[in-house]
Amino acid sequence: MTDIADPVSRLEGDDIPVSKFLDNHLLGGTMTTGTTKYEKRSPNPSGLIPKWNPDSCTQCNQCIFVCPHAAIRPYIVTKEEVMNAPYPESFETIKAMGAEFAGMKYAIRVSPLDCTGCNACVEACPEEPKVLEMQDITIAQTENAKNWDYSYDLPARGHLIDKESIRGSQFQTPLMEFSGACLGCGETPYFKLLTQLFGERMVIANATGCSTIWGGSFPSNPYTVSKETGRGPAWANSLFEDNAEYGLGMYVANGHRRARLIKLVEDYVHQQDEVDATKEMTPEKELTHLLHHWLDIREEKSDACTKLFDKMQPLFESLVKSETNGDGVTRHAHTLLERIWSEREYVFVLIETSFVAMSYSFSISHLPPELSTTACFPSSLSGLLAAMAGLTILVLVV
Repeated sequence: MTDIADPVSRLEGDDIPVSKFLDNHLLGGTMTTGTTKYEKRSPNPSGLIPKWNPDSCTQCNQCIFVCPHAAIRPYIVTKEEVMNAPYPESFETIKAMGAEFAGMKYAIRVSPLDCTGCNACVEACPEEPKVLEMQDITIAQTENAKNWDYSYDLPARGHLIDKESIRGSQFQTPLMEFSGACLGCGETPYFKLLTQLFGERMVIANATGCSTIWGGSFPSNPYTVSKETGRGPAWANSLFEDNAEYGLGMYVANGHRRARLIKLVEDYVHQQDEVDATKEMTPEKELTHLLHHWLDIREEKSDACTKLFDKMQPLFESLVKSETNGDGVTRHAHTLLERIWSEREYVFVLIETSFVAMSYSFSISHLPPELSTTACFPSSLSGLLAAMAGLTILVLVV
């Protein structure tokens, strides 16, 4: 931030020496992730932020769902965490609904320095009277800001609940946050939701448009990574007219690389099955067992492969760094294992998405049912091929 983002934000980017980009690993058009959390928007244009009334809240999370900037979030907290808040007396909570949250508290926190005061959360609240109401941003601003910062760093507990519902999805940490989109933006809630569902294994081919301006105006980058795993969306932008080819090219290339990984894994487990016939459970045998399982589930589009990788990762790390000497078979196996480890990002079932605009699309209501998973596709042969291949295309009505 100090070497690159701050000077660029002051319009002094021309004065940055190339060495600073080398030092910060920002060659080839790469960007530091999550820089928008340092861009504060207080006072916002309306001078108002929502205040939560917990007494009549049903914990539906619809207000969270529609927030364009991820500036209002639900938190599942323990009694001890509430007591340790900077201002516990203003850290309001209610009993969390659901057996998965037994013994815990539910809270809604708003960032007074990131909220744009658009009122979307209040409008989305289905309760009468509304659970949220807009109030002056200066009221208890210090307390609200410190309690927000404290909540932001609390352990994520989205894994305790099924994320395939509106309520459950909003307990997942968004990996697209605090963008520079206009207040009340209608695009960003959908992008935010995609990162909550698939963000750790998401590859985005972005077409030039609004999603480029708020999503990648260097050095501002709202896409970030999970605090637990360090994984997050991979985002790249192409010109408006060639996005279909761009996204399809990424999809095909990733498909070829994943096929190569599958072949490497098949060779490794076959070799290990022949070499290690002992009943003793060794790290190699445990990893081989997990890789066998991965070959069985490798096409599942759920998080199964991601969870399996988290089990395999420590085994990979210990074996790849372990002994490199031994007989020819062992030496070859470790070389093969290193090749698998170098392609580890393809263990996941990547969610590959092209973001395009409505004016770039045409209705596909006449296409076969297997191609009708989304409403519109790019009006080009590459777009049609991408749809047939399974590439997800999100169409933005602009």
